[in-house]
Amino acid sequence: MKKTIMTLVALALVAAVLVWQPWQQGGAKAKASKPSRAVPVTVVAAEQRPFSLKTQALGTLSSRESVAITANVSEKVASIHFEDGQRVERGDILVMLEQGEEQAQLSLANIELADQQRETKHLEKLRQSNSISQNVLDARRTQLEAARQRIREVQASIQDRTLKAPFSGVLGLRRVSPGALVSPGTLIVTLDDVTTMKLDFSVPAIYLSVLQEGMDIAVTARVFEGRRFSGQVTTIDSRIDPVSRSIQVRAQLPNPDGLLKPGMLMEVELVKEQQLSIVLPEVTVVSLQDRHFVLVVSENDGGKWVANRRDVKIGGREYGLVQVLAGLEAGEQVVLEGVNRVRTGSAVTIKQAANAESPGTGE
Repeated sequence: MKKTIMTLVALALVAAVLVWQPWQQGGAKAKASKPSRAVPVTVVAAEQRPFSLKTQALGTLSSRESVAITANVSEKVASIHFEDGQRVERGDILVMLEQGEEQAQLSLANIELADQQRETKHLEKLRQSNSISQNVLDARRTQLEAARQRIREVQASIQDRTLKAPFSGVLGLRRVSPGALVSPGTLIVTLDDVTTMKLDFSVPAIYLSVLQEGMDIAVTARVFEGRRFSGQVTTIDSRIDPVSRSIQVRAQLPNPDGLLKPGMLMEVELVKEQQLSIVLPEVTVVSLQDRHFVLVVSENDGGKWVANRRDVKIGGREYGLVQVLAGLEAGEQVVLEGVNRVRTGSAVTIKQAANAESPGTGE
């Protein structure tokens, strides 16, 4: 009896397994045959059009020439010969320091020089009649030259106490008053030549091919909203910063109105001549480290739209647009919205088409 029951149970299990396997296989086949759902996307056509390679940078203005007027010696200020903000010419006297002792020494040196000249002239006449030896005359001439050198020393000391403008320009604020004791390094006033301004700024090294001496730049400042200043690149540094991968550039800006001041922050725009390029909205490009790719939509053999990854080489960027240098042809359709939901080889449906002027969102 027990054997009969066990036999019936075994037969029931075998029948269940035989029924389960075809059902499972059929379910798997049905699941595998279920078509994948197409992802809705918006596409944009790669467009060939004139593209200007532009870059913007921030720079700081400085004077063409700039100096801090200080004293070379420790002395009291005798008189001041300028006003705050005054324009001066090269050689104009700015400050006189006390020099009474030096003037007295100069008078004494001039008297000594006159005496040596008189004695030398007398000895030269005696030498002509052989009344004295040549050695006596040479010694007197040496004393005469020493008297002249003494005058030069005193005059140099007086010049150290007479501060003059080294070049033409505009003075800043006066920092001392008459009677004040100044010493080497004491700031008296600043002097700037602002007829032409220097502008130093940094540019990413990828724009090195754009830079060239003599190229025009457009410059703006927030304090003069709506006004543009023009200038030219004069110098490009010989080295690239290994940390920031940027290069220093210097330009000159005419400043006939004197509006530009040293230390002002300026916005610089460098523009390279236009060239025909493939242009796409910037959001269509996905970057992985130093590689860039887009999702190109094309029709497969079955008449369905499929998105495939395409590596591209990009150039400059401008107002939400990117320049494509290689990897894409004009007219090809690229995913604009839906980039994050599409994988290479995915079936897609096109919701609408856009143009390269539309930056899009990339979502």
